[in-house]
Amino acid sequence: MPKRYKVLSDEVLSSESLRQRIYQHLDQNGCSDGLCPGCRLRIGCCHVYRGNLAASGYGRFHFRDGGENITYYVHRLIWALHHQEDPGTHEVQHRCDNRSCGRIEHLKLGHELENARDKFLRNRQYRGGPKRPKRGVRNGSKLTVRDRSDICRYYRTQVYSMVELARRYRVSSERIGQIVRPFSRRLRVKRLATRSQVQPYPAGSCHRRARLSKADVSRIKSLYEQRICTQQELASMYGLHKSSISLLVRGKTYAHSQTVRRVARGELQGLAKVTERQVKRLRRMYQTGHYSQQALAERFNLKQTTVSAIVRGFTWKHLL
Repeated sequence: MPKRYKVLSDEVLSSESLRQRIYQHLDQNGCSDGLCPGCRLRIGCCHVYRGNLAASGYGRFHFRDGGENITYYVHRLIWALHHQEDPGTHEVQHRCDNRSCGRIEHLKLGHELENARDKFLRNRQYRGGPKRPKRGVRNGSKLTVRDRSDICRYYRTQVYSMVELARRYRVSSERIGQIVRPFSRRLRVKRLATRSQVQPYPAGSCHRRARLSKADVSRIKSLYEQRICTQQELASMYGLHKSSISLLVRGKTYAHSQTVRRVARGELQGLAKVTERQVKRLRRMYQTGHYSQQALAERFNLKQTTVSAIVRGFTWKHLL
């Protein structure tokens, strides 16, 4: 499908002031060394456009046509002004293969297919662009791959510290840390493994700031579990803050002194209101069908919901 370009009006095609404005930006003196594309093809020096260039390399020119601002390619506009004719859907080709050239002798009109064929014959087709630079040397990197390997070697052998390496290679110490971070982890593990005696971190009463002994901790937990003292009373008894007692009884601190205890059940639990013998008797009486749950609750001084949980097996499961 041919490209669509803005149709130029007759007023633009016959404008002499527009022609003078364009030619002011054309370098019509030509090259002095004879190395321009036109000279190489022996068709005359190129008249390079010194104005605004697009990213593709073609010259662009801004003007008004019928009260509308238009941006147009310079080589198409020069051809249209010279021939007093709008190119339409045709392509204006460069015989010199210089996209910024505006010399009329280097311009010719052709179809898009002819332009593609000419591009292939002159080896101007896109081939993937320039090769991507190697890692470590692109984007203006201050360090090469050799420098990075040397930095890791110096740090691994403990010849220089991070600060000394940063000064030596004129980069920041954070950048040195990013390079040697994998080696720093290995060194840390290696140092710990080569130590003759690895001292564990002091915990509990062995800590120099500990205010409670192991016996004090066990006694506090025992008094709180038996509901003999509250947290506030324990805090005033041992001269601590209430939050410290709260962390201790919840196992957040002195966790190394905790022992795994089996959960008490049945009549061994401190909140049990009946014994195992009474539970067995209650279930036998309910199974006879002569007693309701409400009658059993009044007889054993319990709630009806508690009796319901016992007879349905939701509680006291170890006696089923």
